[in-house]
This record gives sequence, structure tokens and C-alpha cells, in this order.
Amino acid sequence: MKNTLQLSQITRKEIKNFDDKKIIYCTDEISQSNPLNLWLSNNREVLKADPLIDAQFIPWLESKNEDFKFQRVDSEISEDKNDDQPEIVDKDGKSNADYLKEIISSALDNEKVTVKLQSIKSNDAPPALILLPEQMRRINDMGAFMEQKLPGLPEYHVLLINKEHPLISGLKNLSNKKILLKGKENVEDLLSKKIVTHIYEMAKLSVGGMDQKDLHNLQINNAELITELLNSK
Repeated sequence: MKNTLQLSQITRKEIKNFDDKKIIYCTDEISQSNPLNLWLSNNREVLKADPLIDAQFIPWLESKNEDFKFQRVDSEISEDKNDDQPEIVDKDGKSNADYLKEIISSALDNEKVTVKLQSIKSNDAPPALILLPEQMRRINDMGAFMEQKLPGLPEYHVLLINKEHPLISGLKNLSNKKILLKGKENVEDLLSKKIVTHIYEMAKLSVGGMDQKDLHNLQINNAELITELLNSK
């Protein structure tokens, strides 16, 4: 893949020549494809690491080069330095981003998921990404390797919401829209909550963070969401 190098082929001298002290790497080009493509679209060089060998090799490299830190592509997404315009706030001092974050956090109702909003300019960027803080993810991976199993999605992770995606920008407008559930009288449900659930489940699906029960719930929830959209007033 363009702009990816094999970590095992990188020498200590080459590491010192990196323009940034933060060295980006990936371990799985499929499950990490969304954040990987975002880094590559910004012409950022990404190292390809072996998940078993380099899990030990990376900390050793960091101990030998204290000025440099390795960061997997899905630990965070580079901020657009040009996207620093302050948002307009209302009389309560809240911006649209603040209200969106409240809507999403309330809909998820999961204290283990940290909601973060960010503008991602890429046209191919999804509405949301699952991000895993580097050190927390390393501890999770190490525990999985010691138990001789594949690392799963840690309970504590970040849901990065792409403010630029049309689905997200239109979400606030639906926050007060109520619809009648088909087949039931006098029952109302917030459409925005179901859309947030769909966004989160799709983000989890893209990183392989769903078990059989989660996949079943995804199918049920998506069918209900589409049905309500078709029958909404």
C-alpha cells in the first residue's frame, strides 16, 4: 500500500529522520482501514507492524529512542490545523458541537464510551470511528496474547464523530422529532437515538468489535430503523 513501510525494515537511524516525533503504524490493513486511509490521504507515512512480533519490538524501540513515540492509526486522527474557527454559542454558552455530543452521549448511555467530535475533511470518511488510546490498547492486547487469544475491542474506547458527515450534521435537527412506532398506539420514540445506535454499531462492525449477539442486534436495530424511517410522519 502506498506510503506504508514494514516496521522490521526500519533502522534506528531512519527513525531519527522522521519529521514528526510521533510515528504512525498499523497492524491490520482491513480492520484499521478507515483510520489508515485517513492518515494516508494526508500524505502521512505509516509503518506496517506485525501484531505479534512488534508488540514487543515497539516498546523496546521507544526505550532506545525516548524522543519518539509509536502510535497506531486508530489511537487518534490527526486534527485539521485549518479547522480552528470558533463555533457560535447560544445564550447558555453551548455550541452545535456541544448539543450533538449531548445527544450522542445520552443515546448511547454508556460511560465506558467517550464521545469526541472532530471535523474530518476527507470525502471518504465515515460518520464515526472507533479509536483506542494507545497505552490502554497495548495493555489490552498484551493481556489477550498472554491468554493466547486474539485481542478484542476494549470496553473503554473513544467514539470519534465526524462533524463534517451529512448524517451527523443533520442529526441535531432530528433530536426533537418524534415518530409513532408502527403497530402501537400512543408510543413515541426518538428517531435520533436509533440513528446514533446505528452509527455506533457500524463503527464497531468496521473494527471487528461485534460478537454473534451484537451482530444479531445490529440486524434487528437496522430493520427497525428503516421501518420507522419509511413510516415516519
